[in-house]
Parts: sequence; C-alpha cells; structure tokens
Amino acid sequence: MSFVCDTGAPADFYFSELALENLTTGGRLKEDEIGNAHLDNIVGRKAAVREIPYTHKPANILGLKMMLKLGCKLTETGFGFSEPFEYF
Repeated sequence: MSFVCDTGAPADFYFSELALENLTTGGRLKEDEIGNAHLDNIVGRKAAVREIPYTHKPANILGLKMMLKLGCKLTETGFGFSEPFEYF
C-alpha cells in the first residue's frame, strides 16, 4: 500500500475504500467503544483512521500526527523516519 505524506492532514491515517476493506478483512482495523476507527500497535501505539476525503480519492494519506510519531526527518536529499518499523 502506498501513501502520500501530507503535513496538512492532521490525523494519523486516511485510507481509500479499498484499503479500509483490506484492513477490515485482515483484522487490522479496530473500533473503540464510541465508534472511532483505529489501528493497534503502530510502533507500539494506536493510530487514528479516517476515510479519505472524496477530493483525494483513491489515495492513502500518512498524516502529520503519524509522521511525528515516526520521527519524520526532512533533508536536502530526501526524507526518512527515525522510528524503525517493518510494516503497519
């Protein structure tokens, strides 16, 4: 699954309909007691999940909050993350 890194997107993740379907089928998408969708154990934490806004479909977005959790580093030659992870 690919992601657009968007510092203007405040939540952790925004997923397309297909991605949400796959996460649900795979048992990764969870819902808390008040109905908020999230993923468990993303670098040891819960991560908020939102459906992608219709103006951005069918992309998947890695939002600012998750970029901060992963320790996003921006350099002249590219970017990376200081928090190691194998997968989401």
